[in-house]
Amino acid sequence: MAINMNLITYQAKHFVREMSSNPNYKIWIDFYKIFNDWSIGITDRTGNFSFPIKTIIPKNMHAPAFSVNNITYRECCINRAKEILQKQNDLDIPIHIMYSGGIDSTAVLCSFIDLLGVKGAADRVVLKMSKESIDENPFFWYKFIRPYFKIEESDFGYNELDFGKIIYVTGELNDQLFGSDIQQHFSLFGGDEFLNHSADVGLLQSFFEKFKGLSEVSAKFWAESFYKNLDYCPNHYGKMWDIMWWYNFSWKWIYVYYRVFLYSKAEGPINKSWLENNYFPFFATDDFQLWSMNNNEPKHLGLWSTYKYTAKKYISDVSMNPEYMKKVKRQSLQNIVHLRPIEHAMTENYEIIDTKTIPIDMVLRENTKN
Repeated sequence: MAINMNLITYQAKHFVREMSSNPNYKIWIDFYKIFNDWSIGITDRTGNFSFPIKTIIPKNMHAPAFSVNNITYRECCINRAKEILQKQNDLDIPIHIMYSGGIDSTAVLCSFIDLLGVKGAADRVVLKMSKESIDENPFFWYKFIRPYFKIEESDFGYNELDFGKIIYVTGELNDQLFGSDIQQHFSLFGGDEFLNHSADVGLLQSFFEKFKGLSEVSAKFWAESFYKNLDYCPNHYGKMWDIMWWYNFSWKWIYVYYRVFLYSKAEGPINKSWLENNYFPFFATDDFQLWSMNNNEPKHLGLWSTYKYTAKKYISDVSMNPEYMKKVKRQSLQNIVHLRPIEHAMTENYEIIDTKTIPIDMVLRENTKN
C-alpha cells in the first residue's frame, strides 16, 4: 500500500474517531456537531478551502463557470430526461430510477412523465423503491406508480454483472441546488427572520454556540469559514439562507454525487466507464448548477416550509396536485439505501474500500491542524 493515498470522497466516521485522540484537530471534528452527521466527506470543489482529509477533485466535479442564464427548472428537468433517454437509445438497456418518494426522486419521475406522458414513461423506466417510498408519497403511488410502472426492490449492491446492464438514475444533488437541511435548524433557533437576515458572522457564531453546542473557539472558526465561503459565490442574495446553500453546493457536492456507493455493499473497483455512461445523479448537470447560481426562480419563499419551492411547484404542476405544495422536506434517502452502518471511501482510482483499513496518516493533509 502506498505511503500516501488520495481519495475522491469518504465517509468520515472512522477518520473522525482517529483524529479525536489528537487535540490539534478538535475544531475540525466540531464541524460534525453542526450537522449531526458524522459521515459527510467534505471537499471544496471551488478550490478555496482545504480540509484535513486529502481529496482530489475529478474533472467533472468542478462547478461550471458562472454565466447569466435564464434557463428554467422545468427546462433543466426536460433536458436531463432527454439526455438519459438518448443514452438508453444508444445502449439499449433499461433505465432504473431509485425512487424514495421524496421531493428529489419525485421530481425525477415527473421529468419523464412530463416529457413522455405517464404511459410512455412507464414503458421506458423501472422504479426501484421500497414500502417506505409508498408511505412517503401515497398520492404518487396510487395515481401513477401502481397502475403503470414496473417496480423492483430498491436495495442497492453494485456489481458489474447486474448494474452494468442498466442505466442507474438517482435523485441526488437537488438539495445542493436549493439549500441545506440545517436551514430548518436556523428556523428553530431564530425563527424565519433568522433565515432571511443579512449574512452575519456573529449571528452564525451564536447559532453554533447556543444551538449546536460548539465552544466559542470552534463556533468562531466555523462561522468565519462559512461566511468567508460565501465570498466565492458568484451570485447570491447575501442572506443567512445563502450561506448554507453555498456550503452544500460547494463543499458537499462530491460526497453526495458518489454517496450511494459509500452506503452500498460494494467493495473493490467501480467500473469508470460505467460511472461515466450508466450512472446519472439526475441533478448533476451544468444546466441545473447554472439555474441554481442564477436564482431566477425561487428556492424558497422565506419559510422553511417552502424549501425547494420550485421543485415542489414542478411536481404539483405535472401531477395536477396542488396539495403537494404543502409537502415539507424530510429525510428519505434511507427509504432506498437503508443507510447501512458501512464506512467506505472512494479512492482516486474509483475503488471502494473500508475506511477502517486506511491508516489515518495516509490521508491526513499537512498544515490543516487547528
